[in-house]
Formats: sequence, structure tokens, C-alpha cells
Amino acid sequence: LDGYKHYSYDIPSWISEGFAHWMEQDAGGIDYHFCTEEAADADVNYELDWEPTVRKLVRKKRPQPLARMMRYTSYAEISLEDHFIAWSRIDFLMRTHPEAFRSFMSRMAGLLGPDGYADGKDLVGRQRRLLRELLGVSPDGFDQSWAEWVLENYRTKKAR
Repeated sequence: LDGYKHYSYDIPSWISEGFAHWMEQDAGGIDYHFCTEEAADADVNYELDWEPTVRKLVRKKRPQPLARMMRYTSYAEISLEDHFIAWSRIDFLMRTHPEAFRSFMSRMAGLLGPDGYADGKDLVGRQRRLLRELLGVSPDGFDQSWAEWVLENYRTKKAR
């Protein structure tokens, strides 16, 4: 996603990782890949069925708030639980609001400043504005809708 509409700035890492995991699962969930910073150890998990894990995190009210994840500027900030949560938030958007997600991504990428050059400034503010405009929610409101959806739709036990 970082190269979508030009590679001038990085898309927020929670989106890139969440979408990558979503695509991996959509392609059959054979394996997962985890990005990290150079020379850093990746916090990885080879379990392929993440729904029960995410459901348990939501039930125990442990997920990282979206407002905090929106501020991540590098892959090194993403914990293993954050990978699960980022994947699930993208899953929620792709399954319940695919057109809004498409518009969100289109408008997060290729931002230009007043001078006509790429401008990746204020990506946190941009995410907040787009959530409000496209979904009618704040980051906290998104968290609430997403958590309710997870509890209604994700399995409690691993698939066999």
C-alpha cells in the first residue's frame, strides 16, 4: 500500500500490516509475514486462525485503541497483539464497509500539499477526518462498532 498512488510517504503502519494480513488470509491463510524495522526481531505467530484470539482480546477489553495505533509511524511499534487487531480492523472494514475502505485508502494515498508535491503530513488528522466523513465515527466510535462486530461474528474456538 505504501506505493499506491506514488511512494512519497508511508501509509500508517497499522493499515499496511492489517491489509497485508487480510490479503494473506484472503489468499488462503497458508502463512503470515510480519514487517519490522531493519535489525529488529519480529514478534511473530504462526497460528493461522486469528479470529478466536481477537475475540478474546476484545472480550477482555485489551485491544490497543485505534487512536493510539493511528499514531504508529514504524513497524517496530506494532506488537504481536497489534498485528491481530490491525488485521481484524481491516477485516471489519472490508466485510462491512468495502466502499468506505476503498475511498479511505484512495484519500490516504497520494496526498499533495499546496505546492503540488507529495505531502504525508498530519496523517493522524487525515485518518480522523476520513473516519468521520466516511463512517460517521470518531476513532473511539470505530472501536466500539468494530468490537461489537467482532463479538457477533468471530468464532470462540479455533477452526480444525
